[in-house]
Amino acid sequence: MAVQHHTRIGHPELGSVYFDDGKPDPLYSGMQESAPQWVCHPDSNNSDFELLIPGDAQGPHHLDLAIAAFRHRKSVEEQGQRLGTGKLQLTWIDLTQTTPTASFTDDDETYTLWTGLLDSAWKITKFTKGNW
Repeated sequence: MAVQHHTRIGHPELGSVYFDDGKPDPLYSGMQESAPQWVCHPDSNNSDFELLIPGDAQGPHHLDLAIAAFRHRKSVEEQGQRLGTGKLQLTWIDLTQTTPTASFTDDDETYTLWTGLLDSAWKITKFTKGNW
């Protein structure tokens, strides 16, 4: 996906938020086209954690939901670590889905991805182990 750095929006709590047009990046083979979205790395641009926020080229939608997800991040990560096995790290919260999802990588198993649905109280439901 081609994050467009010229679209940067600075947010006081979320940090930098960038538009991703969903087009495959020609530098990486095998990438598929996806729906446009906004991407946020609240810790820094070098962070492994990101929020995926719905929106179009005009701007992100539902920033209030993104702020709430960010504020509940630690709780979501702790839940995933209790529910799963291995050394799980919260990698992203995807708010572009009808039901938000939280995805975790496993430091012990490179190609493992744990995914859970998030309810309205930011509790993980249907936590499943899968592959990238």
